[in-house]
Amino acid sequence: MKKIQFWVISESSEPRTLDREEGSGPMMLATISKKYGFSNQIYQASWFGNKAGLILKKIQEENPEIVAFSIYSGGISLLRDILSALPKSKTILLGGPGVTIDAPALFPEMKQYNFERLVMIAGEAEQPFERLFVRNDWQKIPEIYFADREGSQTGKFNTLKNMDDKPFPDLGGSELRKYCEEVLADARNHSIVEVAEAVKILQHAYIESRRGCINHCAFCSEPELSVRGVRRNSVKRTIEEIKYLYETFGITFFNFSDNIAFDNAEWWLGFVAELAQYSPRNLLQFGGFGTPKINVKDIWLNKVFPELSKVGFSFITLGVQAGSKRILRDIINRPADDPENALVIVKKLIPLGVNVKTDFIVGHPTETVGDLQEEESWIQQIYQCGGVVSARRLNVMPHSKYEELLQQGWLALPEKTAGSEAIIARILAYHADASQYKKLLNEMNRIPNLHFIDRSTGLRFPKLNWSKELLREQVKLVKHLPELIRYRYQVLFDRMLSQ
Repeated sequence: MKKIQFWVISESSEPRTLDREEGSGPMMLATISKKYGFSNQIYQASWFGNKAGLILKKIQEENPEIVAFSIYSGGISLLRDILSALPKSKTILLGGPGVTIDAPALFPEMKQYNFERLVMIAGEAEQPFERLFVRNDWQKIPEIYFADREGSQTGKFNTLKNMDDKPFPDLGGSELRKYCEEVLADARNHSIVEVAEAVKILQHAYIESRRGCINHCAFCSEPELSVRGVRRNSVKRTIEEIKYLYETFGITFFNFSDNIAFDNAEWWLGFVAELAQYSPRNLLQFGGFGTPKINVKDIWLNKVFPELSKVGFSFITLGVQAGSKRILRDIINRPADDPENALVIVKKLIPLGVNVKTDFIVGHPTETVGDLQEEESWIQQIYQCGGVVSARRLNVMPHSKYEELLQQGWLALPEKTAGSEAIIARILAYHADASQYKKLLNEMNRIPNLHFIDRSTGLRFPKLNWSKELLREQVKLVKHLPELIRYRYQVLFDRMLSQ
């Protein structure tokens, strides 16, 4: 059987992790190539330390007919190192945001590598990717950038007119999932933590219900893409994908990878009505990305979120991005997404058992010590109410408005001082601090839905500090789970009981 090897190259540095960049994109393409008789392998470059030599060794070992790269904005340099050393007899496919954002400028460089066949797809790849398997005259496919030994052609930006036409993702080619299955098969030789992480990963999948973004944030390259606004799957199509992933791969935890998932109240109320009819719903959990300026409205706080929490809504990430209202208004161009609105949402959702993560960035252009002090104050309040804080330093994205204005001298990055760095250090210390989960248990007397395996029986994900008695009591409930899911959790409970 012919092989196609997908490589996701991003800024991630985690060696083996559940990372958004593995994503659903290559897995949807894998469904297409599988239909035409190809076996699929999906790797993240980060698993190989983002080292070109190790990646090249893996490509050489597997010797696929086609090597496909999904590139994020930080991955172009590594891609160059890989392409310069790959055999020129290979067929190379290039796509992803890092290609889409600057395809016309990137193509002349890429074709100079002189591969037997090189394809670049800018934009959404599903339809042009499938045409590669049904046509031999690639040079005449108008949607692709194509180069071979005889010449080249430029392509165009692609969009999928009907979001319901996407294929369901094929998780079978994921090397991360294969690794986790190997861990469970040899659980006695792995630590409890390793086994638990393997189970979490096997129960998890990213799902896409929307493309596009309603915002035009200055720090992001998304506004520069050719598609504006948001396009959605139908509710019916989204529910069908959830059922497929649950019934085929035993997925029970769904992470909506959309730029902004919680954007339309009517759509989500329809989702609740449909999901409520699905009998395994008590095993299912889901969440995604929201925005304070939308989700603070009464219909979300008093209607949509409470209804969602009844069918497995377990987490939301709020993109606050700055704690200073001046920075949000004048620099980022998101004046309504302020931390005050985020705090209101945290106070509403934590008692519902929903984990709320707030996303902050430090180091915005023109940021002052006063701005940082304002941000720290809001973060403290969010944290004290049980919210999770995600904080990171600014990374200037290629082709973002920030990059343009910094290059033109209209903006400047803040000068590092002892005072500013001390505040930043305190802010970053909140990042992913696990103690807020303990706060939830102690103060709210609630266990967030994220910790449940089966809400109908009370079966919970086991913890390291559980007694043997509690483990034995809970493991009795595992037998009620469907076969594939039961096997995974049985392995985990057995490993913990054998300790």
